[in-house]
Amino acid sequence: MRVLHVVESLDKGAVENWLVRMFVFGIKNNINLDWTFYCVESFKGRLEEQVIENGGKVIHAKENWSKPIKLIKDLRNHILKGKFTVIHGHHDFMNALYVVASIRVPITKVMQVHNMD
Repeated sequence: MRVLHVVESLDKGAVENWLVRMFVFGIKNNINLDWTFYCVESFKGRLEEQVIENGGKVIHAKENWSKPIKLIKDLRNHILKGKFTVIHGHHDFMNALYVVASIRVPITKVMQVHNMD
C-alpha cells in the first residue's frame, strides 16, 4: 500500500510530529510502510531528515493554499505519478482540495478531519 500524507509541513505541528514518530517506529519494527509526505508549505521542516533517513519520501508543493487551482494540479500530478493507493489529508476543510485533486484517479481515498474549530 502506497500512502500519501498531505500535511502543512514536517516541522512543529502535533499531527506531523506524531506521523513521523509512527513512521520511524514502523520502520524500526520491520513494518512495511511506503509513506510519502506531501507538504503544502515550501520550506524544509525540522522533521524531514528523519523521514528521509528512514526511507520515506518528502514532496513540497509548487504552490500553497493561496493558489488553490495550481495546488490541486500539482497534487494531482504527484498522485498520478506516485500511483498512491491511499491519500490521507490532515487538514480540516482544506481536505476538500485534496479530494478534488484525486477525482477520477484509481485510488482508495481516505480523508481524516483534524482540528474542526
